[in-house]
Amino acid sequence: MATNNLTRTQSYTNAGDGVRYTFQDVDGNGTFDRARLTALDAQGKVVGTTGWENLADDPTFNTYKNELASLGLTIENEGQNETLAKLSPQARGSLSAIASALANGTSSNANIQGRWADFVSGLQVNGTEDVNALVQQVLREAYLSSTQDLNFYAQKVQFYNDLKKQIRNDITEMRKILSAYAGAEDNAKIPIEADLIANGQDPDELLYPWSGTPAIDTNSGQFVAVRELELGMEVDGNGEVSKEQLSNYIDDLEQKLNSVGDDAQLANVDLQNMLQKQQQTLQMMSNISKMLHDTAMAVLRKISG
Repeated sequence: MATNNLTRTQSYTNAGDGVRYTFQDVDGNGTFDRARLTALDAQGKVVGTTGWENLADDPTFNTYKNELASLGLTIENEGQNETLAKLSPQARGSLSAIASALANGTSSNANIQGRWADFVSGLQVNGTEDVNALVQQVLREAYLSSTQDLNFYAQKVQFYNDLKKQIRNDITEMRKILSAYAGAEDNAKIPIEADLIANGQDPDELLYPWSGTPAIDTNSGQFVAVRELELGMEVDGNGEVSKEQLSNYIDDLEQKLNSVGDDAQLANVDLQNMLQKQQQTLQMMSNISKMLHDTAMAVLRKISG
């Protein structure tokens, strides 16, 4: 099957069945890793979609293969499917463990080489073709592992940046209300809920303090900013607070903003470290690939000889 220069995501709509096929190259190696279907109505509007499906799985591979073949595109599974399908769950686990050690830098090259030799010697490998498929799978899993870690830290940095923006917006809204009562006594009552509504704001949103702890949204898998369960200000039955309460709440938000800023700096340092680590992993991929191939072929020669 021919290989095109692919973007990370590519879509193709089959007008005959009203389905859009979306393929994604997750690891950026030029072949598609996953896909999903989107059903369209006669006007081309989306009426439903599947989740992302792993193209390395046999049933999914077969579902999408004809569509990809018609486009002349390469699927991740092809050329590796038969070899990897032969592996037992235990063997796949060992392969993934080797890839993880490579990605994390937790083992020396000599240690990885020894584990790889033990792994190959316990398999029924038929020659160069199988060896190449196994080597490519190790490198692919190692790369994906480092990319997932990188994505985690990138999301965390984005979380703190979004949170800082949201807290700043809250501070701005509260200051607008406070400025209207500049000459009032500290115990003067401010109709906080009515003022927020008058400004087009939702009191239930702005009266809760932000949490600085990243939370994972179970639907999207993304970090999301959340608010604490307790009110930032004790609003009375009339929806009012004192001027002093509002002033103190603004001070609390500013302290939260400073704290989030510190967390954001730490998250950015973690991201930079992970970027450097991934670059180091990529730099040694070529040497590791040759080492794994040569080691596997040496084991096979020893077994056959």
